[in-house]
Amino acid sequence: MIDRSYLPFRSARMYHDRKMAKWIGFFLSEHNSALNDNGDVIDFSKALSLDEKLLLLSQAYVHQLTINFVVGTETITGTITVLNTEQIGVQTKQHYHFIPIKDIITMQLADEIES
Repeated sequence: MIDRSYLPFRSARMYHDRKMAKWIGFFLSEHNSALNDNGDVIDFSKALSLDEKLLLLSQAYVHQLTINFVVGTETITGTITVLNTEQIGVQTKQHYHFIPIKDIITMQLADEIES
């Protein structure tokens, strides 16, 4: 217990600090908000240079990550099998897609694909 006998007001002297109890509601709220944020979405519609796009795509290619690509109104989920400066080759469960890099609107790490 902290000695507050020097304080002039009785209410301040008698105050009992509840420690984390007073912050737990705020913490849980912020924690849940952070978990729900889409921090792993890369939006190519913003002005990224070709070098920046290729860097992000090459990281997905090297690590063989499953990615959701939004191209126009279509969403393609697969892994990158071919990567060059103009287009990527994406293997999905059904077939291959060749997508021009300039047509990719967003790229997001996919959850595990159900077998």
